[in-house]
Amino acid sequence: MLTCATEMDVRLSHVCGGDGACGTCRIEVVEGWANLTPPTPDETYKELEPPYRLGCQAKLLGDVVVKVARIE
Repeated sequence: MLTCATEMDVRLSHVCGGDGACGTCRIEVVEGWANLTPPTPDETYKELEPPYRLGCQAKLLGDVVVKVARIE
């Protein structure tokens, strides 16, 4: 998801560089949860529950609609 966001010129915070360590790339999945890979151990450890995922860990399998935090 992080790579796709970058390619689409969508700014998604990722302080740890996309390693799943910081949680700053948290997204809210509005539609298409089933079109993402299953949550990774990094997400499970951070106790993220639907509809939230880490943008750096979720891989796209199809179309999704997400909300991202505004970067100031």
